[in-house]
Amino acid sequence: MKKSILLSVLAYGLLCCAAVFSVACVSGPDHAVAGLLSFDEAMTGAVAVVEAKVQGGMEIVIAKIDTPLADLSSFLNEELGGRFDATRKLKIFAQGQTLQATDDASAVGFGLYVGAKVVITGAFERFADFSQFRLRALDVETSQVLATYSARINNADKILANLTVPLNSVKAARVTEDALARFNQGKDLYAEGQLDEAIREFDRAIAISKELTEGYFYRGNAYFDRGDLDRAIADYTAAIRINPNYAFAFYNRGNVYFDQGDLDRAIADYTAALRINPNNDDILDNRGLAYGNKGDYDRAIADHTAALILNPNHTNALFNRGLAYTDKGDLDRAITDWEAVLRINPNHAKAKQNLEIARRQRGR
Repeated sequence: MKKSILLSVLAYGLLCCAAVFSVACVSGPDHAVAGLLSFDEAMTGAVAVVEAKVQGGMEIVIAKIDTPLADLSSFLNEELGGRFDATRKLKIFAQGQTLQATDDASAVGFGLYVGAKVVITGAFERFADFSQFRLRALDVETSQVLATYSARINNADKILANLTVPLNSVKAARVTEDALARFNQGKDLYAEGQLDEAIREFDRAIAISKELTEGYFYRGNAYFDRGDLDRAIADYTAAIRINPNYAFAFYNRGNVYFDQGDLDRAIADYTAALRINPNNDDILDNRGLAYGNKGDYDRAIADHTAALILNPNHTNALFNRGLAYTDKGDLDRAITDWEAVLRINPNHAKAKQNLEIARRQRGR
């Protein structure tokens, strides 16, 4: 089983490849931006649109909002959850551990896992003249899109300005409204799993604005999911050329190298991503996998442990550290980790299987 970008199952363990946004900018002197909202107006509008389209009393859960910053993602998730909870028109599930979902299938799977009827995904991107917030509400049973929402937020808004301070130093490309429209269409098609159609829209967006960093990044994601790894590498490399601080372009290119078995290049890219974004648990976990596949179990365990310090409920890091302990010959610690996985997710089939094998081996 292989799910690129979100989840890849490899020889050593589980490779979690979360696709995340970077920073671009849109419009210029000839492209005026209209319809800017405050942060509060955008959040209020998002909740109102969903509540108008979703039957009252339905159980909803919010998948982690894709943003360039982990703290911003958590804030948006909690802000939306709190606003839904305040109106009490829908039943909001406790947020807890959320999934960073880049496609509808993964989001629906997450909704099924937690027992929700509706799952909400979203994305936030900061551009030069405004920030864009987009949201989709999906029926978990049918995968139907129940509601969509898009808002442009004024970057001068005090709440938003405080949240996005770390992005102020990031170099941005200048793109047109037409390119942005094509890019957004491509993202929607990508979320729906229509990879060829998404690639065509990203092609058109890049043709209009050749410095559209996210166009290359998301086209790389689509190529990755389609199995065209060389083109994925080329697009991630193009994104890095435009924005050398694009941590998640390094991250996803590292994931491609991992898939190709080029562990040294994978580790180099993960390390580059961590220099830019040192507190990302998924990148640490994936670098741990690469070290484990090279037989460097001490470094693998160190990276998985660092990921767990950031996120104690990171089941992939727990599972993969258990694999590293097993390969190192420490069955007791492997068993402890897999038991911890099952306390978080009792249906984790691989943890169950490995735990049973390890207990039998220890009993000999």
